[in-house]
Amino acid sequence: LSERLQHVRDMPLAYCLSTERCEAIATYIATTETPLLPLSWSDEEIELLQPSPLYKVVEKQRQQHLDDCRVLGMEENEMRRKFRDAICIVNSRAFVGRDDVPTMVPLLDLCNHARGPQKKNLSYSWQLDGSVLVQSIAPLHVGDILWITYGARSNSHLLQHYGFCLIDNVEPDGSSNDTLPWRGVLLQVGPKSYTYGILTSLLGLFSGKGDDTCDYDFTNAEHEDVNWEDVAASATSNKVDNDLRALDVLTAQLEDSLLPYYKKGDSVSRISQQCCILLQSEVEILQFYVCVCR
Repeated sequence: LSERLQHVRDMPLAYCLSTERCEAIATYIATTETPLLPLSWSDEEIELLQPSPLYKVVEKQRQQHLDDCRVLGMEENEMRRKFRDAICIVNSRAFVGRDDVPTMVPLLDLCNHARGPQKKNLSYSWQLDGSVLVQSIAPLHVGDILWITYGARSNSHLLQHYGFCLIDNVEPDGSSNDTLPWRGVLLQVGPKSYTYGILTSLLGLFSGKGDDTCDYDFTNAEHEDVNWEDVAASATSNKVDNDLRALDVLTAQLEDSLLPYYKKGDSVSRISQQCCILLQSEVEILQFYVCVCR
């Protein structure tokens, strides 16, 4: 829903950028290089995303773009291309302005993304008059790269919306910003505080219902001579056995999910660098949980 809402907000701005004849906007567009986002990739390049879940996301995004073009009456391929390029520009360059309105900020949108070990050297804030105040937060020298942060984003998000991935996409606490949707659970690598709840949810996918109960009939009123310690031990034992079975199934399922990545074989090394980084980050997430289960 959030992705769709963001798309609805981006569309008017993209439409304006692709159709406006204002000289100032035309000059700005002329100075921006259309980012190579998956939305603008060829069919062959899109296939390079397999088996990442991003593949289906991008396929859906491409279909949505065609639907939007039909709604806007864009029949000519050139008009559709300009609108697609404008969507890519807004996706990769727009800032969330006041009242959550996507806003283009020339020059500031040239800054690179810093996260984790890489420190940003600029900060910016929105002023009451709608302007943006940009300040240095570290010494700057001629030729320095200017860094801001786009937020804690996964490589999947970075590739879809900005056209790049990070090899070392981690936070100072050791948690990874990369995520992987798997069977309705969002996998993430990090300290126990991040991963314990995820592992619990994963086990819940394969735990049999009712297998962790004990054999005692609590509806029987004649239980004065019951050894409650034995009852508790029986219930605990059944639950442990059930969890161990679930763990075995979970491990096997995770290993099966790794196979499509491995089957790409040597072809993986020949695809674009950004796809390689994305696929490798997803392999590392799956391998992490396989190791945890073992």
